[in-house]
Amino acid sequence: EIASTNLVLQSQDFSVTWGAIGTALTLTSGTEVLGALSLDTLDDTSATSAQGKSQTITFTGNAQKAISIFVKNGTSTSSVVRLRDNTGGANRLLAAITWSGTTPVVTMTTGTDLTGTPEQLGSSGVYRLSFLTTTVTAASVNVLGIFPATDASIAVAGTGTVECGGVQAENALVST
Repeated sequence: EIASTNLVLQSQDFSVTWGAIGTALTLTSGTEVLGALSLDTLDDTSATSAQGKSQTITFTGNAQKAISIFVKNGTSTSSVVRLRDNTGGANRLLAAITWSGTTPVVTMTTGTDLTGTPEQLGSSGVYRLSFLTTTVTAASVNVLGIFPATDASIAVAGTGTVECGGVQAENALVST
């Protein structure tokens, strides 16, 4: 396995380092704990603005980058993971996650889904999803965002929850 460093600070604790997207997000920490992995519940309670959590990621080198996240179905019908180049005004990754029962179904607008067939961790309902961005410009301000209740267009009408944690962003082509 390649050696790589997770560039996401507090990757399992959205109450620290992560910024708020919107003002109507409720966070419940540690709602799912599997050994060393802890997931938080993000609850979008507003049908009038997009809600979520974000963190600026500092990459080195211009290249594609690996992003991964552990997720569990909540009450939302669709959630989004997005890496946005705020300097260039472009999405480098946009993954919409819907659910078939308790299994995530990923639709990519930008970037590549590396997950293949999602595999559940035991019988927990928790899945690890892995993505590859388009080429990232390291000097740009790159913001990783997680939206619990929206679709690929970042529509504002959705409400609901998703459980997530163990977020990784790496200067690599695959998540370690």
